[in-house]
Amino acid sequence: MPYEGGGQAVPDVVAGRADMIYSSYSSVRSFVSGGQMRILAITSRKRIAELPDVPTMTEVGHPSVFFDLWFGLLGPAGMPGNIVRTIFEQTTRTLNSPDVVQKMAGLGLYVSTSRSPEEFGEMIRLEGVRLGAVVKQPGTVAN
Repeated sequence: MPYEGGGQAVPDVVAGRADMIYSSYSSVRSFVSGGQMRILAITSRKRIAELPDVPTMTEVGHPSVFFDLWFGLLGPAGMPGNIVRTIFEQTTRTLNSPDVVQKMAGLGLYVSTSRSPEEFGEMIRLEGVRLGAVVKQPGTVAN
């Protein structure tokens, strides 16, 4: 059954009207800790510290199913390199500070920064290629 989002799907899973959903951990965290839902597997490439007993999709036999949610800062093409480097360094320092790491973990989010702006750009490019191939498969439907 297609849903508009987790806000509709979670209550149906909790009530037993739907068998399972694909959702972010932060969206279902309170239901998991309350014993109303159980996480079967996670789509990150490696297990997360907060859920050490939950396997990855690769571990349960689906190595092509992985998706790490990421956020990034992007600027206009042609932004001067010194400005890019300064923004990158200051943002990385802030995101890796113990206070921010702790607050993000409290939301079920885990900080992992790129080693350079170039590495981040390459990750975006590779994810575009990988996910583009998925959505172009026959029978793929966007809901």
